[in-house]
Amino acid sequence: MNVATPITEQILYFFLCGIFIGLSYEILRILRSVIKHNNLLIGTEDVLFFALCGFLLFGLSMNIGNGQFRLMYLISAAVGAFVYYFTIGKLFNLVYSTVLKWLMKVLRFILSPFAKLIGIIVLKIKRLFVRIYKKCILLYKNTFRHLKNSTKKVYNNTYVKREGSAENDVGVKIKAKVKK
Repeated sequence: MNVATPITEQILYFFLCGIFIGLSYEILRILRSVIKHNNLLIGTEDVLFFALCGFLLFGLSMNIGNGQFRLMYLISAAVGAFVYYFTIGKLFNLVYSTVLKWLMKVLRFILSPFAKLIGIIVLKIKRLFVRIYKKCILLYKNTFRHLKNSTKKVYNNTYVKREGSAENDVGVKIKAKVKK
């Protein structure tokens, strides 16, 4: 736009941009109601959304405001988003939540026989993996069974046994035997 854009027209554009931002955020709200999100994902989505909104507002201010970014642009966009949220947004939220609840009931009714079948298949697969796991554990335990578990010292197929007599504590006899 040119330099002669009236200030009221600039405020109106940013007000409409705020309404667009509020409507765009509804898409995130719908996705969050359909697909469960954890707090990290919600925070990441919000940061990305508001970064995109910042770029949108900055680009709009560069176009409409001839390269000047004013506080009134942010205020008018925020007012537009709040007006959307507390008027049309409430109605839109009521409509899509009602439609989603009805749609979920219909889908549950249609998919309930398949859910039972899928549950049976998952149970059989789970039992198979538990059986495989138990066989792997048994194989692991049997792998080391052939190793000698002895408290005696072993030196190249011979072992040394110390014998001490009760009468003669000074003399210790060492007897070496060949292990068979």
